[in-house]
Amino acid sequence: SDFLTAFSAISSTSNQRETATEPLDIVLVDGLGYWNLNMRLGHAPYLRSLMNDSVNQRPIATCMPSTTVAAMASFGTGTCPGLTGMTGYTQLNPDNGEICQLISFKNAPAPLKLQQQPTIFERLAEQDVRVTSSGLPKFAFSALTQAALRGSDYISNDDPRRRIMTAAKAANTPGLTY
Repeated sequence: SDFLTAFSAISSTSNQRETATEPLDIVLVDGLGYWNLNMRLGHAPYLRSLMNDSVNQRPIATCMPSTTVAAMASFGTGTCPGLTGMTGYTQLNPDNGEICQLISFKNAPAPLKLQQQPTIFERLAEQDVRVTSSGLPKFAFSALTQAALRGSDYISNDDPRRRIMTAAKAANTPGLTY
């Protein structure tokens, strides 16, 4: 995937690790797709300025189905929903044959039992690359985080400004900030 390719320079095991000295920041806004952003560019001056670049004037691709669960697992592992076992918002629980809901993992298998692919965060951390996530406390140990985004140093805070400051501080050192 493009996501995995973006990390290839940071996570390279070759002797060419020059880019590992550079920080990489990723900001994910769930539900903020290309068309939604284009309709509201007046509210996002920085993102509007980025849209002037020709490489940003087309939608990016996502997985199918493009639900939060499937996309977060694909984003977090660099693979597809078929490999992560997280194929949508709801799906059949293979353990009991009933429908489970994967946003909160209601009636679902344990996160590590369902999604067994290594995450990109885990793969980077194994190579001693700093990986920091800044988010809400309720997501720090959530089942979705355990399944799709495990492996980072998760720093939580309820205050949006402090979350941004935490991410900005982490981004001053080489590695990945999410």
